[in-house]
Amino acid sequence: GDGMKRGNCSKTQLAVSLQSDDSRGLGHAAPTSILLVGYSYGSLIAASASADIDLCVGCVSIAPPISVKHWLLLFNASYHVRRSMEREKLPRLMVMGSNDDFTSPGRFRDFVRSFPAESTTGAELKGANHFFGGRERDLMNVIGTWLLGAYPSAIGGDLKHIGSADFSTYHLSSPSNSESNTEQPENASGESKSDMVSSTLGTTVCACIS
Repeated sequence: GDGMKRGNCSKTQLAVSLQSDDSRGLGHAAPTSILLVGYSYGSLIAASASADIDLCVGCVSIAPPISVKHWLLLFNASYHVRRSMEREKLPRLMVMGSNDDFTSPGRFRDFVRSFPAESTTGAELKGANHFFGGRERDLMNVIGTWLLGAYPSAIGGDLKHIGSADFSTYHLSSPSNSESNTEQPENASGESKSDMVSSTLGTTVCACIS
């Protein structure tokens, strides 16, 4: 999502849009797993929709506009936040710039800590604003680092494997849809980034990334 305000119908439209191309006669195979990624207002809708999508294996929320969510969600913010927390073991990443235009770092950290600590990661990109202008590569690196740490057995330490990885254990219908990881994650380039995100899955983190 890109910040367009569509009210409660947004989540329904998102779920419908995730139907397989094959079912629409386009000849493409149906997805086997879905990683939801939302930006700004769309991050709130994607997080809420994660409760309804069986194939959802994780959710990345980029610059969630926490301080103005009540207005953006037409005063249904509490409902959407509750929905976004329903799958306690679902891996989540929330990323915000330390100079975000709408939400203070303190408000962001409090919001991250309100989610299940064992499955939620929060990261602040130092000096970045709500739009991450000129910091897109840094943002991608944060997400890549999180992916490697959150899905160690599925990806096998290499993001090149993500297209063929088996994420079925993370599906809503799976008896065990999470896995723990205590190893130090690597970034998307394969280099150790202990100063970037001190822990990915298992601890709520608000690391300030320069």
